[in-house]
Amino acid sequence: MVFRRWSEGIEKNYGDFATAPLWVQLWNLPVHWLTKEMGRKIGAVFKEVKEVIIPQSGGKEGRHLKILVLVDLSVPLLRGTVVQTAGTFKWVVFKYKRCPDFCYNCGVVGHSERSCKEQRVTMAKLSENQNGPWIRAGSTRSPSKERLLRTELNKDKRYWKF
Repeated sequence: MVFRRWSEGIEKNYGDFATAPLWVQLWNLPVHWLTKEMGRKIGAVFKEVKEVIIPQSGGKEGRHLKILVLVDLSVPLLRGTVVQTAGTFKWVVFKYKRCPDFCYNCGVVGHSERSCKEQRVTMAKLSENQNGPWIRAGSTRSPSKERLLRTELNKDKRYWKF
């Protein structure tokens, strides 16, 4: 649910409720990309970039940029974007801070997986949703990747089990 501070005439402009300001963390950036200019360029995939913050020590989670953007709530949350520089392509991961509840099936804010009207697309290799709790800031990896990593480490006897 999106709330706005009441002001005279707000009833006439229901379109205001289709967007919301959200803090987005930009991950997988090379050190030389940790600039306000790069934050604005990458943030251009959103409706509007309001602010860019470069955490002094990279933040407690690691090196990333934080951008305050206006997000269109009527379309799925973006999981990231591809950026091209010097002939190479880099996938930049988006993680949303204090993200409202969203559907893990379609990625749209405002309803859950159970009440989603979209058919889930299933492919042979895609056994899990592309959206999930890992889109929220603070989550480090998807559950399936963590399980896979644990299994691989258990097979290799050089690693200790804890």
